[in-house]
Amino acid sequence: MARELKPISFNPDTKSDKEILDYIDELGVSFGSYVKLLIRKDMRSGSSLKELNDNSEIAEQLKELVSVLKNNNITIN
Repeated sequence: MARELKPISFNPDTKSDKEILDYIDELGVSFGSYVKLLIRKDMRSGSSLKELNDNSEIAEQLKELVSVLKNNNITIN
């Protein structure tokens, strides 16, 4: 069976993506291995991705909004 690739992109110009990239570099493990480990952990615990994603996505968006408001760094594309 051929390997199946699931590419993911990061934008190092955004704080949240930069934090992820820095964190994985500090761990010193391959990104793919770490992702597989996290998926297996979720499978064993029965975590609902929807529940996790809803809360973390809202929190992340609020953090970015607060940062923008504090810095008055507003741009419209």
